[in-house]
Amino acid sequence: MKKYITFLLCLIMLLSLFSCELNEPHDDLSINENSGSSDFNDNSTNGISEADKAMEMYEAAINDEICVIDEHLGEIKLKACRFPNNNLKLEDSIVRGKAILDLDQDGISECIIEAYSHDSIVLHYYDGKVYSFALKFEDFNNLKIDGSFLWTGPCTYSDKENSFILDRGAKKLMFEGSKIKFDDIFKTVYDDNQTAKHYIGNKSVTYDEITEYKKEFTADFVEYTPFDAPWYKVITEEEAIRIASEYWNIKSGDVGEATGYRFALLPKHSENSNYCIALAWLVEGTHYSTLEMIEIDAFTGEIIVPTYEPDGKG
Repeated sequence: MKKYITFLLCLIMLLSLFSCELNEPHDDLSINENSGSSDFNDNSTNGISEADKAMEMYEAAINDEICVIDEHLGEIKLKACRFPNNNLKLEDSIVRGKAILDLDQDGISECIIEAYSHDSIVLHYYDGKVYSFALKFEDFNNLKIDGSFLWTGPCTYSDKENSFILDRGAKKLMFEGSKIKFDDIFKTVYDDNQTAKHYIGNKSVTYDEITEYKKEFTADFVEYTPFDAPWYKVITEEEAIRIASEYWNIKSGDVGEATGYRFALLPKHSENSNYCIALAWLVEGTHYSTLEMIEIDAFTGEIIVPTYEPDGKG
C-alpha cells in the first residue's frame, strides 16, 4: 500500500513539473529575438557614419566646444589657429567664408575656412579627431572642388628678357591618416640657365604636351558660404563699404563733377585685420586711378586713415 501511495505521489510531482515547463514563457528565445531586432533598429536610427561624425565635429569646433589638433600649435581651440601670412588668430581675422568639400574623395568631407587675405585653414577629420592645417595663398590658391589647386613658386628676375620668371603648376591635396600631402599634377620649373622644364606628374613632357594637358584641368572652383561662429563678431565687407561711403559722402557709381568719371569703392588686400577700401575713378567698367584709401576696423567699424600714396592704378 505504501509503495502504491509513494508511486502516485511521484507521478503527481512529475506531471506538475511537466505542466510548469509547458506554461512557462521561453525567455531565452524572446530575449535573443528582441536583442537582434533592437540592434538592427539602433543601427538604422541611432547609428552615425564617419562622414556624419565629421560634420558634427567640425560644427563643435566652430562652436568652441572641442579643440582641434593644429599641425604646428598642437591641441588648441579653432579660434586660436593662425593664418600663415600675417600670423593672425582666426578670431582676429576677417573671414571671407567656409566650404564643406570632400577634397580627397574618400567619402569624408573637409571644412575649409578662407581669410580675407585668401589664406586658408583646412579642417580634416580622422579617427575621432579634427586636425587643422594652415595654408598660404601663394602656395594654395584657386582651390577646385576636386582638391586640385594652382601654385606659384619663387621668382627669378631675368635682366636679359626684362621679365619675371615663375615656377608654377598644379597640385592635388590629399590626406594620409592625420597627415596632409600634395601630389603634383603638372608643373613648369626653371633651371639655373632659366630653361623651362615641364612635367605631368613625375614625367618630363614637352611644352605642347603640357599645354594640351592643361586644357583638361577644368574642375569648378570652390564656392564659399558665410562663416558664422558664436565667438566671431565682425562686420561684413558690405558694411565696411557702407561706412566708407558715408565717410566720403560718395556711393559707387556717382559721377565726379570735375571729370565726369564714375566713382568706385573697392575692397583692397590688407595684411592685418582691417578692411582696406579704396576710392577710385571708374571708366568703362575698369578702375584706373586710386584717389584715397582708408582702413576700417573689422570689429569696431572705426575708420583709420593710413598714409598711403595713391598708385594711380585703382
